[in-house]
Amino acid sequence: MLRLLIFASYLLLLSACSEDFFNQTVDIDPPEYEKQMVTHVKTGINDTAMDLSVTRNYGVLETVPPDGWGVSNALVELWEGDQKLRTFSPEANTNYLYITPLSPGLFQPGHTYTLKISHPEYDTVTAVQTMPYAPAVDSVTYDKAGGVNAFGEELSDIDVYLMDTPGELNYYEIAIFGEYVYVDSIYDGSGNLISVDTLVFESSFEPEGSDDANVQPGYNNTLLISDQFFDGKAYKLNARLYRNQGEPTNFAVHVRTLTEDYFLYSISALRKYDSEGIPFVEPVSVHDNLDKGIGIFGLYNETVVRVKE
Repeated sequence: MLRLLIFASYLLLLSACSEDFFNQTVDIDPPEYEKQMVTHVKTGINDTAMDLSVTRNYGVLETVPPDGWGVSNALVELWEGDQKLRTFSPEANTNYLYITPLSPGLFQPGHTYTLKISHPEYDTVTAVQTMPYAPAVDSVTYDKAGGVNAFGEELSDIDVYLMDTPGELNYYEIAIFGEYVYVDSIYDGSGNLISVDTLVFESSFEPEGSDDANVQPGYNNTLLISDQFFDGKAYKLNARLYRNQGEPTNFAVHVRTLTEDYFLYSISALRKYDSEGIPFVEPVSVHDNLDKGIGIFGLYNETVVRVKE
């Protein structure tokens, strides 16, 4: 009997509610924003081409039309001082990709470069970076039996021995790739060998971490550190790898010096990526350095050392 009374009371309560109780419209006043161009480009001193996308931002509640992100007919240029070095060409079949070839020696350590993007519908975007000097790498060693982590997983160690330049703040990055060599034999219809091609493929290795508490993870499977803890001294920079990631012919260890903007972008971009989809996490702002725009222009110099598996 008590259950029937409770149920009847619940029905009366619902019937007393107006239709608006179930169909409410909440007015949202979206924040104002400035229409800007967006790009992200990180270029190394030995790159043979420089390519980037030019897109635009939109408001929170705006409807993005098909292909609406791309900014077509932008003028993208690379300058050194008052000398224009390159004008980028738009990629065919897109409304947002731009590319230019880079000749050896175009970028020089210690020289300052400006990326400039202009379009009649947007404020002109600029960013300035100075190409770092190459890292002074004394040696790189590989130890397959590097130990285990806290979960008992077997690890390998790669140690990079640096000599830091005194009196300046330097930013370092390690990226590790496994090199795999395949032999491709080609035969004719009679089974006779025509040719043998040796193919080399690279695959990025994700570091498990480092035995150095000052090392921070970076975007795209990298490890980062600044020299604030060892200015002007010799330093061992350690990377730990899962031993079961594969058995490459060689490890190609890319040791890089980065601009400060690139360094800060890499740290913040990874933090934002790791926080996406997690509720109740404070939003992460990604570092950028584009004046009148959104995104990053970063430069790096590197030394590549190969060590055997």
